[in-house]
Amino acid sequence: MRLIRLLILIELILCFNITAHAQANTDSLLNKLNTVLENKDDYVTIKQEAITRVKSLLGGAKSEAQKYVVYDMLFEQYKSFVQDSAYVYCKKLNTCAYLLKDENKINNARIKMGFILVSAGMFKEGSDTLNKVNVKYLNDKQRYQYLFLQTRCYFDLADFDHIDDYYNQYSATGLKYCDSILKQNKPGSYEYLSALGLKYLRTHNGPGASVAYNKLLKFKQTYQDSAINYSCLSFVYFEMGKPQLGMPLLIKSAIIDNIHATKESVALTNLANHLFQQGGMLKQHSII
Repeated sequence: MRLIRLLILIELILCFNITAHAQANTDSLLNKLNTVLENKDDYVTIKQEAITRVKSLLGGAKSEAQKYVVYDMLFEQYKSFVQDSAYVYCKKLNTCAYLLKDENKINNARIKMGFILVSAGMFKEGSDTLNKVNVKYLNDKQRYQYLFLQTRCYFDLADFDHIDDYYNQYSATGLKYCDSILKQNKPGSYEYLSALGLKYLRTHNGPGASVAYNKLLKFKQTYQDSAINYSCLSFVYFEMGKPQLGMPLLIKSAIIDNIHATKESVALTNLANHLFQQGGMLKQHSII
């Protein structure tokens, strides 16, 4: 009996230490986020300077092929920063592709245009654009991007419409695109895990999603992808009733977004909502 009590006491102490450590980690990340937000104008300036350097390359781009490369670079710079500008350079990208009569470039430009339209909430236009993509001209990376964007488009449509009939229809289509990624990519690869995590997230399989996203975050990836994956895993943990695990990940996502001047992210908004619900808050300047 004494042994059982001792084991229970040890377990309680360990739980307390883990909780205290998690809170300390969260507080440290919030402090870092506040520092980042204090310097957000500096990060925007850094982004603008990077764009200026890329634009300077246009003067030396004599051929359509060279212009295509620079327009693509400008699209990548603008796509999570200023969507109107990303749209403009994507149109230029499309024009170059047609002048080059390059089917791979033409269809790749369509994927990028689909990304901008879906990101702007123009789901019909985005879907129409993506449906014009001829996948036989895409390489493996582009095919994954296309399938993942189709998945996102239909999931976003489902969330936007809300009505059960349409929600179920769009969700089912999105899951089919998820399954296509799973069939076409090696188990354990980044592409496979990204689709698996998203599928589990949408079908409310928290344990499965958490395993997939934890594996996914060990891969080298772009800052946009890491911010999204941190945010997705955070959502999973909150849905599982584990806010102590979800909060640090959501803060990390917000930090990445603000350091890279990402404008369309919802991480900071979601973080503010969770902090408000828990009785916490960011500093006044953080939510301006």
